[in-house]
Amino acid sequence: MAGVVAGTLAFTSTDEKVTHEFREHPTRSAEDIASVFRRVGQPEVYAVLPLGVLVTGLLTHDPAITRAGGRLAASVAVSTVAFQTLKLVTGRARPDAGDGPFAFRPFSGQGGFPSGHSAVAFALATSLADDLHNGWAAAGLYAIAAGTAWSRVYDNRHWASDVVFGAALGITTAKVISGRWRIFGLRPPHFLVEPSPAGLLVRIPVQ
Repeated sequence: MAGVVAGTLAFTSTDEKVTHEFREHPTRSAEDIASVFRRVGQPEVYAVLPLGVLVTGLLTHDPAITRAGGRLAASVAVSTVAFQTLKLVTGRARPDAGDGPFAFRPFSGQGGFPSGHSAVAFALATSLADDLHNGWAAAGLYAIAAGTAWSRVYDNRHWASDVVFGAALGITTAKVISGRWRIFGLRPPHFLVEPSPAGLLVRIPVQ
């Protein structure tokens, strides 16, 4: 956690320089690439993908796939709650507001920090990569997530530190949901998703 904070602070010191470089050197090819990656963090992707995995698991009667879909859905849900809360509390101005990287107005409705697109993209990539156990697939998933984060800076919607923290948030959320990481010594939750007569039954053990 300390490393994430330190990394975010380090990027904050270069936010204006990074944004300036992006705005001063736009290219048609970069715009075309950004137009593809910016869609990954949209609701139609991060809502449909977990649902698709869940449905696939149910239709094929595969508990492992069903649980993977549950972890995907939980990772997206928890990371979304986390980044929306941070956006509200910090109220950081976006680059296109023209107020600079140090403009913070808590509870003002400004939603610069952290990047929600980055958080969701990395939550999805991490959860899928951990379940697929394939190095090439993991590399591709993380490349897509990184491209999504890059597009947010390119589009002048986020500072570099916004997307760095968002990425760390997404990765951490997915790791905790899967039980691979523990935060503050807490027991990681185990999401057990299985078919039931009433539909999906999600059991979250709390002790």
